[in-house]
Amino acid sequence: MKAQQVLVGVIGKALGVRGEVWVRVHTDFPQLRFAKGQKLNLRGAANPTQPAASTGEHELVVRTFRKHSGAMVVSFTGIADRNTAQALQGGELWVELTDFTDLAVADEFHDLQLIGLDAVDDSHTLLGSVERVEHLLAQDILIVATPSGERMVPFVKFLVPEVNLAQGYVMINPIPGLLSDVEM
Repeated sequence: MKAQQVLVGVIGKALGVRGEVWVRVHTDFPQLRFAKGQKLNLRGAANPTQPAASTGEHELVVRTFRKHSGAMVVSFTGIADRNTAQALQGGELWVELTDFTDLAVADEFHDLQLIGLDAVDDSHTLLGSVERVEHLLAQDILIVATPSGERMVPFVKFLVPEVNLAQGYVMINPIPGLLSDVEM
């Protein structure tokens, strides 16, 4: 599989005076993604360890990662004080994936594996395609582009009974009103 970038976190405010920052984690594998020595790509914030004119993507190396008061705190190599850490606020942390072998649980998928798959019914009639995945509190939602516009499909077994990555489709149980407007 071709390497792809995946968002794993967003940097929040600085914590303390030693260069630590709060991170809003966007991964099911924080211990893997934020392990000591892990290289992350910073986007959307200037890296204060780089020249002032430097823009775009910068590499950060994780120095420490820990839980604190139920949230995640990370420090990076070269970011040693509060002011330098505060300059990272709002930056997105991305990692490059070349495979998805970190999914040890059956029926779990990275968003990138689902995006672009055909959405079909049980007779394999094309209904649309998966445009993106939204992660809500109750469950994940597949956003499916159909001829009548984007539709939200809860990613639950009853509505999405099959995901076939090898053949490039998700099977959807198209109950009335799910992928089209219901006529009253």
